[in-house]
Amino acid sequence: MRPDYDFRPCRIGMRRDIEAVFDRDRVWLGMFQVRARLNVEPGDSGGPDWKLFQSVLAEMIGHGLLIYSFSPKHDQFPRYLLSRLMNRGD
Repeated sequence: MRPDYDFRPCRIGMRRDIEAVFDRDRVWLGMFQVRARLNVEPGDSGGPDWKLFQSVLAEMIGHGLLIYSFSPKHDQFPRYLLSRLMNRGD
């Protein structure tokens, strides 16, 4: 049996959960802020929920679904915004 983070329905569910976090707040969030709002705990062993979360988040970033922002003067860690929530200034 494959690990949870490689099981398609689990990945789709986690992606929807991550998108819902941004839909609710519509703000720039860091990885740990998103994790906290989803109540995904890494724990000592880095359980399947944590690995699934990391894997799906990285995939979303790689596909351009999460927009990356990093300002060395102000941000210690990178922040993200769901691309479909972006204000284009029209």
